[in-house]
Amino acid sequence: AVIVSFSSKEFDMNETDMTVKAFSAGIAGGEIKGQGQITDYLKRQAYTADIVISGLSPAPFVPDLGTGGTFEGSINGNFKIQGAGFDPNTMIKGLVSEGVITVEKGKLTNFNVLKVVLDKISVIPNLAEKVTAALPEQYRQQLESQDTVFQKIAIQTKMINGVVNIEPAEVVSDVFAVMAKGSCDIDQNVDLTTVQFSIPPAVSNAMVAGVKELSVLQD
Repeated sequence: AVIVSFSSKEFDMNETDMTVKAFSAGIAGGEIKGQGQITDYLKRQAYTADIVISGLSPAPFVPDLGTGGTFEGSINGNFKIQGAGFDPNTMIKGLVSEGVITVEKGKLTNFNVLKVVLDKISVIPNLAEKVTAALPEQYRQQLESQDTVFQKIAIQTKMINGVVNIEPAEVVSDVFAVMAKGSCDIDQNVDLTTVQFSIPPAVSNAMVAGVKELSVLQD
């Protein structure tokens, strides 16, 4: 259940406008806090708000990844939103927002991203095994792990006309980094226009030293 709380000391109201100085809501194991204003609440219902989210579980928001694993972490973020009207059939399309989402202690269980990428390079047989053998111990352990641990997940977003534009998303682990741009609609249909996958020099140099065929993939 979502519980929204605020007291009479935290909002002002007159015949046309309302100012909410502070509100909070418990959701997905975390909290949403904010402040906002509604202008002409009986007719035009124009609203603005500053919102901060903290400690949300990814489970209700992340679609099935089709990997047999789960995404774990703590979702945080801040947003500025504006719009007009509270009709649920049209509200999303009239909403404009801008903000950033970050994930602390992000982890993808039962899915090793770098190993899957290496396995897709089918022109080099047993590539993942060869790379694993060539890596220093600190990186070898990560390639042998069943999970992917992320050092950074940050997503810059802008929403307009019911579409969230991703500009960009950064996903970083010790052994790879991904930068992506694209969009996502209210039905969670994702369209990525740019995806850049990179491997840090310390890791890629060790990989090439052990598997010479990979030299063609270096910058």
